[in-house]
Amino acid sequence: MAIALGYAHQRMADIKKANGIWRTVCFIDLGCSNFSLSVVEFSDEYAKVLMTNSDRNIGARNFDHALSLDFAKRFKEEFGEDPLSHPKSKLQMMEAIEKIRKDLTSNEEVEVNIDELYNDEDFYIESFDREQFEEINMEIKEKMITTLK
Repeated sequence: MAIALGYAHQRMADIKKANGIWRTVCFIDLGCSNFSLSVVEFSDEYAKVLMTNSDRNIGARNFDHALSLDFAKRFKEEFGEDPLSHPKSKLQMMEAIEKIRKDLTSNEEVEVNIDELYNDEDFYIESFDREQFEEINMEIKEKMITTLK
C-alpha cells in the first residue's frame, strides 16, 4: 500500500482521466524475496484497495538461483568443475548474475563474461538474451502468474 500512496502523492494530476473518471492502478513489486501486487482505485478523496496478493517465496533471489544453476551446469560441461562448490567462485558468479539480471531490464541481450571464475578459467557467453532468461525461469514465471490471478 505504501507504493500506492507514494504514487498518488507524486502523480495525482496523472491519476485523474480527462473525462473526470478516476483511475484504477495495479502495483507489482518484486523484491529480493517477496512478490506482491495491489490493485488500487484512486479518487480525489480516497485510495481504495480493491485487491492484494503476494507470495513470500518468489523474489529476485529465485531468478538469480536459477541462473546460477544453469551457468554452473554450462561451466561444468565445458571445464568439468562446479563453480558453485567453491565459496569465492559462487560469490563471484552471484554478483555477475545480479548485474546480468539488472542489465536485461534495459537491454534485449547481454554478454556474460566472468573472469577467472574457477581454477583460472573464464566463463563466457557471447549472447544471453531475455528469451533465454525467461526459459530458465519459466517455473518462477508461472508461479508469478498464479499469484496475479
